[in-house]
Amino acid sequence: MASLSCSFAAHSQKNCDVSNRYPGVKEFFPLTTCKKDIRSHLRTIKVGQTSLPTEKDLILARTGHFREDGANMTICPAHRAELGIFWRPRRKCAHPLHGNRKGKPGRGASLAMSEEIMAKWNTLVPIGAGKMARFP
Repeated sequence: MASLSCSFAAHSQKNCDVSNRYPGVKEFFPLTTCKKDIRSHLRTIKVGQTSLPTEKDLILARTGHFREDGANMTICPAHRAELGIFWRPRRKCAHPLHGNRKGKPGRGASLAMSEEIMAKWNTLVPIGAGKMARFP
């Protein structure tokens, strides 16, 4: 890929690149074209009802852009794979008050939980990041 960066490079330790998840895509593209249905992905990572309709909205929320429409943003295939429907949670609690407790999280952080944690503790917990069921 070119030496330029997509709009999501700052949210990752990876450089912009191609991805085997999106074969044939070798350049940045508008975030607004990320329209995949995310319902199955959200069920897989144990996130209940959410007001996120598409992969674009999920990517924006996972990077703390809760109230943006992404109209002027671009994304590379590598960051789409990392932040979209191929994202998987770590195996520890992500809540800032739980001290990264190890163990299988009981559920994934919802959009409302992610926004609340950002507002209270200025810490981004991505949609779907694990949260221990026995803790608030």
